[in-house]
Amino acid sequence: MGVSEVQRIANSLYLDSNEVQKINTTVEDINEIQIVTTSATPHGEVQTITVSPPPGESSLKSLYIFSLKLDTISTGGSLQCSGEISATADGSGSNSSMSEILGAMPNIHFPPLISKSDVNPDSG
Repeated sequence: MGVSEVQRIANSLYLDSNEVQKINTTVEDINEIQIVTTSATPHGEVQTITVSPPPGESSLKSLYIFSLKLDTISTGGSLQCSGEISATADGSGSNSSMSEILGAMPNIHFPPLISKSDVNPDSG
């Protein structure tokens, strides 16, 4: 019987120091421009103006007058007054009609549609 052989195996690899990489990326700073579009279905407003004769009177007379103020300041507009409107003014069709007087106000972009009734909802 022979003597058992002992072998020693060693592997090594020297790579110097570890490699370090530094990467820099640059780009010109440009402000982003975004365009946001919103939309909505327009809905016309309905405003009711009720003109009644003074107490003790049973009917309106053309000498009775009133005026309207429209304030659109909160939406970038202005405060405008209509001027005098006769209590018996036509809804439309003449220069003294409600439609023409209101349509002449700078913060109303087109003459409104006026529906006039001779009897107030409260039968006055």
